[in-house]
Amino acid sequence: MNAFGALFKQRYWVIALVAGVVLVALPFVTVDKDNHFATHPPTSLLPAWAGIGLLLLSAGGFGFTVWSKHELNRNTAAGLDLTRVNEHNGAMSTTVGGCEVRVVEGRVEDYATEGETAVVLPCNEYFDDRCAGDTKSALGAYVNRVFDGQVGSFISLVKDECKNKLGPGTMQQKTGEESAESFGAGRCPLLRRPLGACPNKTASSQA
Repeated sequence: MNAFGALFKQRYWVIALVAGVVLVALPFVTVDKDNHFATHPPTSLLPAWAGIGLLLLSAGGFGFTVWSKHELNRNTAAGLDLTRVNEHNGAMSTTVGGCEVRVVEGRVEDYATEGETAVVLPCNEYFDDRCAGDTKSALGAYVNRVFDGQVGSFISLVKDECKNKLGPGTMQQKTGEESAESFGAGRCPLLRRPLGACPNKTASSQA
């Protein structure tokens, strides 16, 4: 039963291939109760013809799958349809699910924002000072540029916002020798005009 369950999860041309082989062999082979095979003249060629039809279907399905992948790879790069990518003023953009995604080369701390712009900064689930203090990371470079001299206050603000908006954290074993309060991976507090340092910006720190 497990074998049949695994078979039915395969692609249709794999199922057709297995069924075709079985039907072609069925009129010529007998299996006894001890699982011994014996060949004999066919009593009817109808199952064999049906099996040949399934084998042809399987071959056609496999060929169509290979052709489809070839066409997809020819028109895409890294999984993206290049015909839907636009380039303007040094920025590349495309639309995914009704949302425009733009890519601009440069450093996030040097990128000038206008109006209500959300800056998404990656951080670990502990929202601790190690991320903000590492100037080689996107979060650290941005925080140390925008909140120069206020990094400690920014970290405290993030901690308070995490507790207010994400709820109480749980103590987790962060390293072999250190425990820390985790707010859960993949969660994100929104900070509107934090510390008043960027009146036209909205900062967001994401786990």
